Amino acid sequence: MRKVSFVILFIFIILGISAEGLEVRSFAIDNLDMHGSVSPVVDSNGDNCALIRIEHNLAGDVHLFDVEVFKREKKGNNIIYFYISKWEQYITISIENYLPIKYSFPINLKPEKTYVLRLYGDGEGDELEDIPVTIITEPAGATVYINKIRLKGVSPVSDFFIPGTYPIRIELDEYVVLNSQINISGSKVEESYVLEPDFGELEIISLPEVNMAVYLDESLIGKTPVKLERCKSGSHTLRFEHIYYSCAADTIYIERSKAMPITLNPIPEFGNLEIVTEPEKNLTVFINEDSTGNTPLQLDKFALGKYKIRAENEFYTTETENIVLSSGETQKIILTPISEFGELVIVSEPEVNLDVIINKNNVGKTPLTLKRQLKGKYTISGQHELYIIADQTIDLKPDSTVQVIFQAEQNFGTVNIKTLPGAIVYLNEKEITKLVDVKLTPRTLNLRAELAKHHPAHKKGIILIGDTLDFELYPVPMTGTILVNPEPKDAKVTLSGDSCEYYEDTGICRFSDIPIGKYELKITQPQYLPYEATIELVEGDKKKIEPQLLKAELGFSVNIPQELENELEVAVFDKDMQKVKLYKVNNDYLVDKAGFYSLSIMKGKNMIYQKAIQITSSNKPEITPYFRRYETPSKISQLYLNSKLTDRGKYLVLASDDEINTVKFKIPGYAGFCRKDTLKMEYSDYELKLGKDYYKRWYGIGLVSNEEAVFYGIKLPIFYSPVYKEFNGIAVNWLLGGSVEIESESDVCTYDFNGIAIGGIGVGANNFNGIAIGGFGVKTDNFNGIAIGGLAGSENFHGISIGGGNFTKNELYGVQIGFYNHAGELHGIQIGLWNDVDNGPDFPLINIQGIFK
Repeated sequence: MRKVSFVILFIFIILGISAEGLEVRSFAIDNLDMHGSVSPVVDSNGDNCALIRIEHNLAGDVHLFDVEVFKREKKGNNIIYFYISKWEQYITISIENYLPIKYSFPINLKPEKTYVLRLYGDGEGDELEDIPVTIITEPAGATVYINKIRLKGVSPVSDFFIPGTYPIRIELDEYVVLNSQINISGSKVEESYVLEPDFGELEIISLPEVNMAVYLDESLIGKTPVKLERCKSGSHTLRFEHIYYSCAADTIYIERSKAMPITLNPIPEFGNLEIVTEPEKNLTVFINEDSTGNTPLQLDKFALGKYKIRAENEFYTTETENIVLSSGETQKIILTPISEFGELVIVSEPEVNLDVIINKNNVGKTPLTLKRQLKGKYTISGQHELYIIADQTIDLKPDSTVQVIFQAEQNFGTVNIKTLPGAIVYLNEKEITKLVDVKLTPRTLNLRAELAKHHPAHKKGIILIGDTLDFELYPVPMTGTILVNPEPKDAKVTLSGDSCEYYEDTGICRFSDIPIGKYELKITQPQYLPYEATIELVEGDKKKIEPQLLKAELGFSVNIPQELENELEVAVFDKDMQKVKLYKVNNDYLVDKAGFYSLSIMKGKNMIYQKAIQITSSNKPEITPYFRRYETPSKISQLYLNSKLTDRGKYLVLASDDEINTVKFKIPGYAGFCRKDTLKMEYSDYELKLGKDYYKRWYGIGLVSNEEAVFYGIKLPIFYSPVYKEFNGIAVNWLLGGSVEIESESDVCTYDFNGIAIGGIGVGANNFNGIAIGGFGVKTDNFNGIAIGGLAGSENFHGISIGGGNFTKNELYGVQIGFYNHAGELHGIQIGLWNDVDNGPDFPLINIQGIFK
């Protein structure tokens, strides 16, 4: 093929020595031209071809050489489509009167893509020029095709074309497609087109207004009244829907740019029902067996059709009436109630509470009244395990009462059982509680009676109809004997059993044939220690006990107020801290042997008093503690009784060897120790009460709540100062309190202090933030500020302290100035005659350590 092409090309070259040449003006892909993909052409390998669109403005036809063309399409005089293989790399182009040109593709061709190749000749006046073309439409937004080529975008749209006359096509939804010719010449072309609407107006109303759903070509467009201002011209199908109305479908034709009004006159698809029952009312109406309400009943807008209607209640029914409800019709239906029921009264003689079975259904027990029973024949049975009853058949008529009397024939015997109180009786291995007049059907009897600490009793027998059998079932006790021979002989002996047995005697005692079990033996005699023992007695046992009572010579006495006896427990521990058994006789507590003991008075698990005592035959200690009971709104963490620290202050009762004259204690959340006067303690015999009213003791300007006091402002110099949780302001007083040894009535104890304190002692607080000026400075856990006074003591100090002595237990960050300064861990400066620090060396005059930490 290529040899033939070469020969033809050679002939053209020879013949066209004086002919003009061809040139390629441009080559590019056109993504808007879909010719190659809409109707693809395949090459010899079965692959889809690429498409070369050659455009020119020259006389003559275009031919391709050096390439196999699988399809050629001519679109006018100046545009030709060539379908070639995507693998081709060049083509040779020939036009009459022009020298052929060989063109190599600058890119690899892709299948189904369209490539535009524009030619022009080198002769005078033959040059091909692109002309700008602009298309404007009214309305805008249309798609424009020139020479079947879609212009990019929508109108107004512009592109370049070579001169010539081309077909033009303009498309826009809802407008008529415009097909015409366009002449492209001159320097530029600008054309305007007015598109003809392809729609009309549709308005639909329905009379009367029934809000009908309207479907246009099976698409819901709304409910009447409905209006479509842009309805596509042409034929359409209208359909209408409504629950109560109907309207036939219709075919309409919409003319362009014209309005079409449509008025519907829908046909009612319902009727009205009025249902009454005379003379009786309030019967339930059933329409096609569905309950719809009670008479009289009005049903408006009821669906058309055929219906079966009846009514009934507990005592009446009606015939079923068949009706046909037509469009727009109102039907009144009068139903006549008919009694279909009678009354059944069923009793039994003698009255034995029979089960009543009617047509194999259990309906209750005699006596039984069935007021609403459907007429007809019934087989009625009475059933009871102790009686035989014959079935009866009756015919019940409407509005009648039939009485059925069952004569019950006895089918049992009677059993009576006597046994010991508390015994459990079993009949044929089943426990029974009724022992008298027990009715039983004929059977074999196996009776057994059981009682604790007894051998069970058994009886067997047979009971027949009409028998009355009496049985005695007495379990035989299992016993033993306990002999008690005490010393002294006239001692009192008591024996208490685990099943509430109780025996009592004096001297030598013999407790014969007593029930087996566990017994608590107790022997008492004045001037002797009591003897106690536990005895386990089994059947046939003969226990002999010969106890020797000890003289009551070893013991002590404790004087406890009568009001506290039920709250407190007296306990004694030996040297190994083992609890010793005590015997209480009147106010005396007796032990078995002499020795040194630890006496404790307990309240629950808490020990409130403890004392070491020595007990001998010649030494009988008499203990008389001083008891105090107190109530407080806060839990006490530390307590001082008569200036002696005790850890028992958190309990309800306090006890001490000495009379309790002074009490001081510490409350968590408050600095220092608050005296009894500060908390207004009141003595009443052994009663010590702490009143809650101290929270509200304010003299000055401040804000006080019932349970917590928060002070803002100035505290005046008075003789009574409160305990409170938070202080914010200025406190001026000779003694402001807070140190360990406070005894004044004008002390201040606080948790948080924020402000200025001026006084002889300063302020005691858990957290102090401010300035304190006083003779003894500040006693606080955490101090942040300036303290000026004779003494400043704190757990942690951050600030400046000036005084005769400064003591910081833990961390100190700041400056101390005084005669003697101490810090647990110094991060600052100490200035004084002697400076002491735990985390480093001590220096006189000045000590600087850890300041840059």
